[in-house]
Amino acid sequence: MLLEAADFHCPWCGEPNGIELEPGDAGQTLIQDCQVCCRPIELTLSASDGELVRVAREGE
Repeated sequence: MLLEAADFHCPWCGEPNGIELEPGDAGQTLIQDCQVCCRPIELTLSASDGELVRVAREGE
Protein backbone atom coordinates (compact mmCIF):
# COMPACT_ATOMS: atom_id res chain seq x y z
CA MET A 1 0.00 0.00 0.00
CA LEU A 2 1.38 3.38 -1.02
CA LEU A 3 1.48 6.03 1.72
CA GLU A 4 1.45 9.72 0.87
CA ALA A 5 3.03 12.33 3.16
CA ALA A 6 1.24 15.60 3.89
CA ASP A 7 2.60 18.59 5.82
CA PHE A 8 0.55 21.14 7.75
CA HIS A 9 0.92 23.69 10.56
CA CYS A 10 -0.66 23.17 13.98
CA PRO A 11 -3.63 25.54 14.49
CA TRP A 12 -2.70 25.78 18.20
CA CYS A 13 1.05 26.53 18.22
CA GLY A 14 1.82 27.08 14.51
CA GLU A 15 4.59 24.47 14.39
CA PRO A 16 4.97 22.27 11.29
CA ASN A 17 3.65 18.71 11.49
CA GLY A 18 3.34 15.83 9.09
CA ILE A 19 1.10 12.83 8.54
CA GLU A 20 1.21 9.79 6.29
CA LEU A 21 -2.08 9.12 4.50
CA GLU A 22 -3.34 5.92 2.97
CA PRO A 23 -5.52 5.99 -0.17
CA GLY A 24 -8.41 4.57 1.88
CA ASP A 25 -8.37 7.62 4.19
CA ALA A 26 -10.06 9.82 1.54
CA GLY A 27 -13.29 11.43 2.72
CA GLN A 28 -12.50 10.99 6.41
CA THR A 29 -11.89 13.32 9.31
CA LEU A 30 -8.93 12.31 11.46
CA ILE A 31 -7.74 13.52 14.87
CA GLN A 32 -3.98 13.73 15.40
CA ASP A 33 -2.11 15.27 18.32
CA CYS A 34 0.43 17.97 17.47
CA GLN A 35 3.97 16.59 17.51
CA VAL A 36 5.12 19.70 19.44
CA CYS A 37 2.35 20.90 21.81
CA CYS A 38 0.34 17.63 21.94
CA ARG A 39 -3.03 19.36 21.42
CA PRO A 40 -5.60 17.58 19.22
CA ILE A 41 -5.85 18.65 15.57
CA GLU A 42 -8.81 17.79 13.33
CA LEU A 43 -7.71 16.93 9.78
CA THR A 44 -10.36 16.71 7.04
CA LEU A 45 -9.37 14.88 3.86
CA SER A 46 -10.73 15.38 0.35
CA ALA A 47 -13.14 12.65 -0.66
CA SER A 48 -11.66 12.45 -4.15
CA ASP A 49 -7.90 12.27 -3.64
CA GLY A 50 -7.17 12.11 0.10
CA GLU A 51 -5.46 15.53 0.14
CA LEU A 52 -5.71 17.60 3.34
CA VAL A 53 -8.46 20.18 2.80
CA ARG A 54 -8.97 21.46 6.33
CA VAL A 55 -6.82 21.67 9.45
CA ALA A 56 -8.54 22.96 12.61
CA ARG A 57 -8.50 22.77 16.36
CA GLU A 58 -10.52 19.77 17.45
CA GLY A 59 -14.16 20.81 17.96
CA GLU A 60 -13.99 24.01 15.90
